[in-house]
Amino acid sequence: MNHVHPSVVVVAAAVVAVADAVVAAVAVAAATVVTEATAMAVAAVTAADAVDAIVTKTSI
Repeated sequence: MNHVHPSVVVVAAAVVAVADAVVAAVAVAAATVVTEATAMAVAAVTAADAVDAIVTKTSI
């Protein structure tokens, strides 16, 4: 069995930690984008409803 130099273990652990951090950051960013897109869609629908209500009231 080969002996692994301790520094290799440390570097490997650091690489894994950085990869985990990147994955977590990407997940947070994706969740933020989805949340913002949902909020924009809701706002757009609300605005459309408001315009529709104004047009309906005005035309009657």
